Amino acid sequence: MNRKIIPVLEPMLNGNEMAYVEECINTGWVSSKGKFVNKFESMFSSLHNNLPSVSTSSGTTALHLALESLGVGKNDEVIVPDLTFAATINAVFHCGATPILVDVGEDSWNISANTVEGFITNKTRAIIIVHLYGQPCNITQFRQLADKYNLLLIEDSAEALGSTYNGDLVGTHGDASIFSFFGNKIITTGEGGMVLFKDEEVANKAVILRDHGMSKNNRYWNEVIGYNYRMTNIQAAIGVAQLECLENFIELKLGITERYISAFSNIDIKIQKKHPESVNSSWLFGFIINSRMDKLVFMDQLKKMRIETREFFHPLHMQPAYAKFSKGNKFNNSERIANHGICLPSSSGLSLSDQDYIIEQVISIYNK
Repeated sequence: MNRKIIPVLEPMLNGNEMAYVEECINTGWVSSKGKFVNKFESMFSSLHNNLPSVSTSSGTTALHLALESLGVGKNDEVIVPDLTFAATINAVFHCGATPILVDVGEDSWNISANTVEGFITNKTRAIIIVHLYGQPCNITQFRQLADKYNLLLIEDSAEALGSTYNGDLVGTHGDASIFSFFGNKIITTGEGGMVLFKDEEVANKAVILRDHGMSKNNRYWNEVIGYNYRMTNIQAAIGVAQLECLENFIELKLGITERYISAFSNIDIKIQKKHPESVNSSWLFGFIINSRMDKLVFMDQLKKMRIETREFFHPLHMQPAYAKFSKGNKFNNSERIANHGICLPSSSGLSLSDQDYIIEQVISIYNK
């Protein structure tokens, strides 16, 4: 077969990316100083209710910076969903806190406030909610829960840029919210991240921590021990160009998801259940195959047809680095979802003909 491989995700870089990067090179502003860093942060803030934005070198450093800036540290417990990418739990370790793993919902694939409440102790300091695959959690319930117990609420929106809950963009409800701009995300800067803060004082603290702990007013004078988590001007230039196209990217992704859902309505798969007041910006389309089918065989057959697929994230409690944090708890939902979950190609630029081909092959394999 001569057909080109259809990747699960690839970036669309057909806007002003090249022009803005060339401007960085021509002016010599290629590192962490330059107009595009400020512009990217400003555009991101404007999009998200003018909340203070702090750009970072990755989504992982964004989450670590958020936790550190909010004062999460040793002797604190932080509640984390069992089904998420490892960066979520790693950031908790990096600030010296202890992660508490909680199983996700059977249909939403996200944690629920009702389940989380049973894990809150006098050591709990924060809850990290992950809008998995772009699907918002029930943020109202989590906000109420956090307020009830005087806890910090952090939104891990790495996969959910542009998703909404009750008409508001995700990332605007937490004490801090983070986003990732890795190459496979809805918008990309290659690597890169962003933190939104509810409190401007905390955001100012984050800027100092991000910039080696240096004083804003006295260069090379370190007030605290910090990090080099800065985004470069070149990365930000790409980010500005990508943000200019965000609305189009989301429209294209929503169209892909709608076509998949419609086409697969007559085969035995389960898709992620969404909250009725939410809109998923459709970062990545995943489904759960019939439990009688072998997921790896299914994926291998699609691979032979030049269609790349991806497994769901492995539950954290099953991985050697985090197994001790299972504490004998049951994670039946995250195990079942991961064991039978498959992600299909979902790039914004996925052509209609490629979509048709993927749909045809999936249905064909399923009917066999």
